[in-house]
Order: sequence, then structure tokens, then C-alpha cells
Amino acid sequence: MAGRIVSGAYKIVSEKLQNDEIFEENIIRIEAYESEREITRAFDEYETDTREERELVRKIDVRILPILGLVYAAQSMDKAGMNGTRLAGKARQFYNNNHGYSTAMTTMAVGYIALVVASNMVLSRVRPSQFLAGILVVAGIMNALSATMPNIQSMLVARLPGATIEAVTFPAILYILSCWYKPREIGKRIAIFPAIGMITQAISTTIARNSVAFTNNLNPWRAIFMVNGLILLGAAPMVAYSMLDYPAISRLLSRRERELATIRLLRTGQDTGSSTRLGLERLGHVDALIATIRDPRILLIAGLSVLLVSASSASHLITSTSSSVLQAYSPLRAHHIAPGVFIFGLVVLALTMVLSDRSTERRTPIIALLLAAIAGPATRLATHTGESTIIRVMANALFVAAIFSVQPLLTAWLVNTIRAPAEKRAVAIALVHGVATTAAVGGARMWPRANGSRTRIDAGMATSLLAIAAVAALAVPAMLPLKNYRGTRAERSLETKRRARVAVEEMLEEEEECEKRI
Repeated sequence: MAGRIVSGAYKIVSEKLQNDEIFEENIIRIEAYESEREITRAFDEYETDTREERELVRKIDVRILPILGLVYAAQSMDKAGMNGTRLAGKARQFYNNNHGYSTAMTTMAVGYIALVVASNMVLSRVRPSQFLAGILVVAGIMNALSATMPNIQSMLVARLPGATIEAVTFPAILYILSCWYKPREIGKRIAIFPAIGMITQAISTTIARNSVAFTNNLNPWRAIFMVNGLILLGAAPMVAYSMLDYPAISRLLSRRERELATIRLLRTGQDTGSSTRLGLERLGHVDALIATIRDPRILLIAGLSVLLVSASSASHLITSTSSSVLQAYSPLRAHHIAPGVFIFGLVVLALTMVLSDRSTERRTPIIALLLAAIAGPATRLATHTGESTIIRVMANALFVAAIFSVQPLLTAWLVNTIRAPAEKRAVAIALVHGVATTAAVGGARMWPRANGSRTRIDAGMATSLLAIAAVAALAVPAMLPLKNYRGTRAERSLETKRRARVAVEEMLEEEEECEKRI
């Protein structure tokens, strides 16, 4: 009997695939409902961009974005504070040379690499509100302890666990966003976080420069850690009680809102991440990791991220901007010029993400921005320190704007490419960012040296890496493995199980209708 049901299920599935292309892309995403018998009917009745859907998206924005923005700002404040104190010239008592600064930044990166993939695996199995709240509590305590350390050696010992916990938050944020927003919506939301990072940099630098007035002679780096720890601890209860979980299981939404929030994503073929909580089929941790590593599309995006981070040393752009490109200025004037560079970057970032969301085409703007980013290091190669300072500032502003815009574009491209299963998408997001951060460890030591010739070598390296990334993105249409990739055996097996289950549900529903007519 069971064999006949499965055989009949496969037959129904094959007929559906021949007659309905949309059904082919979305039949397997059934985890949104408490009652599975409603799936087909709700899916067929769905209309996009209705007033009800727009109101729901606004409600999701209000519930998710402010909380995730606060979490991200707190997570990035201490790293930005290290840059700010160094730029303000107030960090000599903490790290009195470039090596000390790079060591501090590298310590943060080590934690990122160690846990980022494992943390997103865990997130795909638990409620986001519980996951983020736990991270905030632990990270807040570790930041407060770091503020009490007397020197860099003891600070690094205390900083490593805190940095490890904090580092997992951004990939977690990206995965949560991918479970709530459609491909045409997610780009603008992702772009909010680099913008928050820029603003956080400005705030951290201000705290560093004015710490004597605000903190009764407390050292600037201590002030940054203390403020950051208080923010993290204060945000934890708000996240635990106000954060939306996955669309199908969010307690803060009505049943109708949960259904609509899920169906609108399923219609685009995007897994909402609710399978585990509903007890449905899912991809195991090992299978998700293998599927991610073997997917050439993910490897391409990871390679582009490595080239980008290696070329730009993006986590230290403010230091690069003020210490290298603005060598003709004093640190105080550099602080006055840097906000203008960031404002220009925000404008370019906003325009880029809005335009790319309209067409969901990410590759073309990525190529254009990579070519534009070459202007910064290329100008440094073509001019000497103290010459054409205005031109160097303008070129570096374009460089900063392009780099900050390319990074969220790459993330949006990844999310749009790996729409299902959700477990694979979680691992892919974490893996790409972990690999990119590995490149940032070397980038922490790449940018400016006292030796001008070495600075020119770095600029030449950055120009070459950006050019290679642009060529690789340009050649994507010619890469046949990207077009023909069908997934691993575990992915195909999961697809078959989900389709068979849906088909069986349809058969049972048809039998019930026949019995009613009889």
C-alpha cells in the first residue's frame, strides 16, 4: 500500500512539473502552515504587492530592522573604536605601533573564523530571538571585562572570547533577513547595516576624541568597551521579547500574518527556515556543509569576497583614508574630511541597492563598482604623497563608496542564488563571510606603512586584485558549471521527499472530496 502511494505521488509530481512551471519551483516549500492541507489553496490564491502585503512588510520592518540594527551597531562599535582611538592619536598607551593595532584586529578575526559557520548551523535550528539574546548577554559581559584590562596582552586574552561571540552576529543577521524578505526587498535591508557601520565609526571616533570630558579621564579604548558592553546588556531583554522569529512560528504575528509572510516567500522559491521548528524534512548539518562547499556558485561569490577584502582591507578603511591618502593633513583635519567621505559612500550605497533591487540583477552593478573602486589605489600609484591631495581624496572617496556598496551586493547575490534549502543558505552566508574575514587578517597588515614605496606596492596589489575580481564577475555567464549545477545527492533527496509528501497530501485531499461528493 505504501509503495503504491509513493508511486502515485511521483506520478502526480511529474505531471505537475510538466504542466506548471511555477509549481515546479515552489511545490517543495510547505513548512509555512500549521495545517498542511491549506498550502495549495493559499499558494494559488496569493496575489503579490497587495495592500495587506505592504502593511505586513512595514510591520516586519518595524519589528526586525531596529533591533537588528542595534545589535549590529553594538557588535561593531568596539572594532570601530579601535580605529577611532588610533586615528585620534589617543591609543599610544594601548597599542603604540602598527603591530599592536594589527594584533588587536587579528584577534577579533580569529574568533570570527572559529565559530561563524557553527553558529549559523545552530541558528537554523533555534528561535532567532533566543539566539541573539544569548549572544548579547555573553558579549556584553566580555566587553565589560575587557574595559578593566591594564594592557594589550591582558586585553587580548579577555577580548578573544567576546570577539568570538560577537563575530557571529552579522552572518546571523543576514540569515534572519533572508528568511523574511523577497529578492526584490532584501538588498535595501542589507544595505542598512554597512550604513550603520559607518555611523558607528563616527560615534566611536567622537567618543575616543572626547573621552576625557565624558568619562573622567578614562582611557579612550576603555570607554569604547564600557559603552559597548552596556549597550549589549541593555539590548538583550528587548531582543528576547520583541524580536520576530521565523515567519511560520512568530508569536508576535497573527495566524493570517504568518501565512502571508511565508507564502509570499515560497512563491519566489525561498525557504523560510521554519522546517525544523515544524518537524518537517530538513538538510542535516554535515549535508548542508558539504552542499555549500561543493556548490560552484558559492565558491565564486566567496572568491570575489576574498579578492575584495584583500584589496580594500575594508575593516580599516577609515585608518587607510586618514593615515595614507590624507597624509598632507593633520589628524584633526582628517577627522573633518572623513565624514564627507562616509556621506558620499552612504549616498552611493543607497542608490546602488535601490536600483539593483528593482531588477534583482546584482552582477552588473558589482562589476561597475569594482571598476570604480580601482580609482583609489590607482590614483595613489599615479601620484606622490603631498601631490594632488584633492584628487587623492576624491579618488579615495570613490573607492570607499564602491567598496561599501559591493559588499552588500555580494551578500544579496548570494541570498538570491541560494534560496533553498534554508540550512544550506545559513551555512553559505557564514562560510562566505568567514573566508572573507580570513583575508582581512592579512589586510590588517597591508595598508599604510611609514615607507612610501611599500604603500605604493600595497596600492598596486589592491589595483590588481580589484581588476581580477571584476574580470571574474564579468566571465560568470561563460562558466557552464554555474548553469548546470543541480545540487548534491542529499539536496536532491530532500527535494524528492518534500515533493512526494506534498503529492500525498493532494491525493488525500482529493479522496476526501470524492467521499463528500459520494
